[in-house]
Amino acid sequence: MIILGIDPGTTHCGFAVIRDGVCITHGRISGVGSHARHRRIRVIGTGLRGVVERYAPDVVAMEMPFVNAKRLNNAIPMGEARGVATLVTDPLVVFDYSPSEVKQAATGKGNAKKDDVRRGVSRLFGLDIDTVTEDGADALAVAWLHWTKIRLAKKETA
Repeated sequence: MIILGIDPGTTHCGFAVIRDGVCITHGRISGVGSHARHRRIRVIGTGLRGVVERYAPDVVAMEMPFVNAKRLNNAIPMGEARGVATLVTDPLVVFDYSPSEVKQAATGKGNAKKDDVRRGVSRLFGLDIDTVTEDGADALAVAWLHWTKIRLAKKETA
């Protein structure tokens, strides 16, 4: 099974493709050069569409945004980023995971820091940490989480 992991964002969008628990590719799509939000979202959508076309994933695992009272103004832009990611991956089924679930899967701690997640996925996939961006690490972690859930479900039904 090919899983596309996505860490949606309005400036950068992390992506990762894994097949049977092995990393095929990972990285981030950056919309920084297009300063207006709608242009950044378009760049990110186009980049994700390219990943979908190239790797033909079976499912999508996406990290849900963390929005608290201090960052409430980020809720709408994050919704736009998730919306474009969902649109360009249609008709694939999207599985949503909370940030704490994603961190737990990569590090064993639901409150892990960004660098801990980078170290965790680097270890899990045998990657050089210097090649893994924070956004790519989150995408790898969410893909890994989904893959482990699939494996567990298969074991329980066997």
